[in-house]
Amino acid sequence: MKNELIDMENKAKKIRPRIQALSDLIFGLALSISALILIAQQPATNEQLFASLGLYGFSFLVLIGIWQSYSSVTSILPSETAGLTDLNVLLLFAVSVEPYLFNELYSLKGNIPATASEIYSIDLAAMFLILSFFNQSLVREEQKHVSESLQERYTLSRNIFLINVAILAVSTAPTFGVAILHYSAPGISYDVTLRGALWIAALVVGYSKRIFDYRINSKAQAAALTISNSQPIRRGGEKQ
Repeated sequence: MKNELIDMENKAKKIRPRIQALSDLIFGLALSISALILIAQQPATNEQLFASLGLYGFSFLVLIGIWQSYSSVTSILPSETAGLTDLNVLLLFAVSVEPYLFNELYSLKGNIPATASEIYSIDLAAMFLILSFFNQSLVREEQKHVSESLQERYTLSRNIFLINVAILAVSTAPTFGVAILHYSAPGISYDVTLRGALWIAALVVGYSKRIFDYRINSKAQAAALTISNSQPIRRGGEKQ
């Protein structure tokens, strides 16, 4: 399976457009902007410092998770149609505005504006929806050329991303803007809403994909080892 992925990546590199370099730049800038926002806050208390780090950590995990999933799929897509290019552009736009929207959500002196949080949910849902389409495109285009384990891997990724889209779409309902927890400390005050809890749930679901990927890879490696050991050995120690 590993060799199969390498072959697909080498094939894709020959025809990958320049938008791949632009994508890496946009993701890097988004992470840099998030760090600059963290620097600009200048917390005055330990509570403010820990809150700032926690909020930055959430935004960082979102962006790095999207980038890892995006890179793993686009690096082996054998072709890129006009539709996929347009989706690339839409994904990059959603990524580029994520730090701005997240900064608008939280300040060290205020709560979460309802409209801003709904827009942030839509932004996250759009990113996961586009990733699910990329995975579906890969499964559909390569279903006759890749192993069953690879098809299973990207089908699973698509399904997990669609679950995240459903969670985030539900979170846009006004009902989920209700505060379920209030946290206050010297110089800081936050209301944790149901919507925020669903964001965390979507993040956990997205990262759970790694566990399933590991199981699929382990199963594929075990199958490959079984096939290798079952091959007859010729004279001289070479397997047929």
